[in-house]
Amino acid sequence: MLQSGLTLHKAKHAKCVEGIMANEANTFTKEALEAKSMDEIEALAALAGSKPADGEGDAATAGDHSLRNQGRLKANDAEAIEKPPAMAWDKPTA
Repeated sequence: MLQSGLTLHKAKHAKCVEGIMANEANTFTKEALEAKSMDEIEALAALAGSKPADGEGDAATAGDHSLRNQGRLKANDAEAIEKPPAMAWDKPTA
């Protein structure tokens, strides 16, 4: 049981390293990333936008369907956020 947990941990760490290495803004060497702790590597992967999806090597969040890992809307994204209608306070309503 302990061995399978360690195998999952190593697989998730390796997947995060691969994702960070694939990011064009990455300045780390593969060796430097492999030496980092899981907490550090997950934080870097999240910044790089390459953190593994739920259920990929993380039993703790497998099946998590919350919105916490979804992308955020941007205020300048015209397609995602529509302007509210203008209010005409001086006109009576029907």
